[in-house]
Amino acid sequence: MNEDDLEALQNMLEERIKQITDNLLASGEAVTPAAVDAWERAMIKALAEYHQAAAVIAGQSLADAQEDAYKQLSATIGLQLGYLRDFANQMRQSASDGQLGIAVESPAAGYQSPAQIAARAQMYAGALRGTYFAAATYGLPLPAMPCEGTLCHSNCKCSWEIIEIDDAAGDYDAYWRRGAKDSCQTCRIRESEWSPVRIRGGILEI
Repeated sequence: MNEDDLEALQNMLEERIKQITDNLLASGEAVTPAAVDAWERAMIKALAEYHQAAAVIAGQSLADAQEDAYKQLSATIGLQLGYLRDFANQMRQSASDGQLGIAVESPAAGYQSPAQIAARAQMYAGALRGTYFAAATYGLPLPAMPCEGTLCHSNCKCSWEIIEIDDAAGDYDAYWRRGAKDSCQTCRIRESEWSPVRIRGGILEI
């Protein structure tokens, strides 16, 4: 595994997202639902491309992944696309009400400012970490991936350390490792409770 390559890839996606979102907000006027549609299509294309790249630098591709790994990768990517769809739907509703993309001092209910939109959009770059570790752990039945179900969301810096006990038998110990001093409560609990989780015969022991 090479997390330096992951960080570089994440930086590239952050720049791509910034360009896409700047295009959405460039006019300085209220954003239309049609503009949100175009933004969503561009974001889907970017996320699909970069999540697949994250899997590749972790040592797998979607095309070559074994069944269990493919399911884990697809689920991790699908989760992010689901979040994106919800975000786009919220923006479309605000756009329909004329409340999207105009900076005002007293926003109405449902209002989203350019700064809020840009900040939320950038969160999708951090989620590459989940896909990276879904690929790097080769479909092992782990309870969650970094960025999944954590209070820190895509700011998660945690990782999995896998100790092979007996590969042929499907026996592993997996340790949740924190990579940030200011980790959220979820990640601190996982570090305590998932140190290790045990996989025996290819099955996660609860």
